[in-house]
Amino acid sequence: MTTHFDLLIIGGGGAGCILSRRLAELCPNARIGLLEAGGDGRRLPFLGSDLGNVFQTWGPESNWQLKTTPQIGLANRSVALTQGKVLGGGTSVNAMMYVHGDNKVLEEWHRCSGFDARWAPERFLDALHALEACEGDGFDPSIRGADGPIRIRRVPHPSASAHAFVEASRELGYRVGDFNDGRQLDTAGLMQLNLQSGGGRCSMPVAFLTEGLPKNLELLLLSQVQQLVLNGKHCSGVTLVDGRELTVDHLVVCAGAFQTPALLMASGIGDPALLEVASIPCRIANVAVGTNLSDHLRAMVAFSSDRDPGLTEFLCEAALFTRSGLNDAAEADIQINFSAGVDGFIPPQFLPTPAPSHTVIFVPVLARPMSKGSVRPLGPRLSDGFGINPGYLSHPKDVDVYCRAVELARDLAATKSLSPYCRQELCPAEMNIADYLRSHCETIWHPVGSCAMGGDPESSSCSPDFRLRGTDNVFVADASVLPSLPSGNPQAAIFAMASLAAASIADSIAS
Repeated sequence: MTTHFDLLIIGGGGAGCILSRRLAELCPNARIGLLEAGGDGRRLPFLGSDLGNVFQTWGPESNWQLKTTPQIGLANRSVALTQGKVLGGGTSVNAMMYVHGDNKVLEEWHRCSGFDARWAPERFLDALHALEACEGDGFDPSIRGADGPIRIRRVPHPSASAHAFVEASRELGYRVGDFNDGRQLDTAGLMQLNLQSGGGRCSMPVAFLTEGLPKNLELLLLSQVQQLVLNGKHCSGVTLVDGRELTVDHLVVCAGAFQTPALLMASGIGDPALLEVASIPCRIANVAVGTNLSDHLRAMVAFSSDRDPGLTEFLCEAALFTRSGLNDAAEADIQINFSAGVDGFIPPQFLPTPAPSHTVIFVPVLARPMSKGSVRPLGPRLSDGFGINPGYLSHPKDVDVYCRAVELARDLAATKSLSPYCRQELCPAEMNIADYLRSHCETIWHPVGSCAMGGDPESSSCSPDFRLRGTDNVFVADASVLPSLPSGNPQAAIFAMASLAAASIADSIAS
């Protein structure tokens, strides 16, 4: 028997969890389904926040186990891509770092939309305020939310070296405070996390799909979509890998920046020329699907320490956001994360024998990369796989900015506050910085942009109302719809986008 939904959401990641709850509340008479290919994220280890639980969540049962094509900018290396295959997606397996990003990026997205009111910066800021429940001192209640479903806390027990990192940033002239208060640029502070009062992870299934679920919302776990069923520009349903068929009135694709374009192209939505190469009949031409992919890179700048830096409970304890001065961007293009040493994160070839008892790690992040990439089908079925080419460090300016970020980490290490914890540089040490980055940097798992929204129908996959161009009842509302990366970890922006998308999609359905 075929099951029918008035509105079906594909993908139970962070955006899908928020959308499903909000749409069920906004459309109480609609039967709404949330499809998730993985299992339930409302259980251990996905509820734990300590490092042991985090590392467990990266196992094959909750990880899509994707990898990039060989990256020319990374010495032809393929890079492993950890993507959560579980209810909650990245919010159930990530490091919980919560960063708004600079308002200048919100203004950029507003311009991309053709100044559509749905993408106005003030709407994003209002959405963030409504979603947050910030706990602890130092949060301005006029800017930061206190009553929302997502619990936000600073690192509760920072190590001595994390405090020293914050003071080192102050020594170099940076502001110390709340980098999410609208003044991110040149600000350092202890990392903020989506973390419950009792210390557990506040993932999106915890925040939105645990208590008081609307009766019109049905969760379908272990349900992987194989293809969209298209009739002209209308999607009448989906087929699942296990053979089930679901019919729909409206469809929202929230499968993430890799899986969303892959699913659309496997269904015949994309660039006709690329689909033809993969032996996929083109049903709806949309040349922007799978383009504009962007991702953040991370690198390790590690030091051995004669002084015990303290214990870390999290992958990141503190961060600094600043500009390289090498491009025209007004927002931060460098993020420096810091923590007391985490076993296994320093490339082993840089560790002396015996290994040092104490280490600290700086993690420079290329916050606003200019390099762009793509997702491409490899065959006529989704199971044939798809090529993921983020184009890491393909733009020469990115290399220059990233080298500057490593130099800044060294400047911080040399300060009076931090130097006692930074006796000897382990990596990159004497190695040329650019060569080190190309041979050792990795993704920090922040892909966006591959089905980007825009006001220009020739260069954007989706219109500002989140509708997939060429269709009359398909919407996209996940990281893939963001036109570019924010200046920091993107999950907060994705949460706000999902909340705004729910209101926009509900209006579109009602009309």
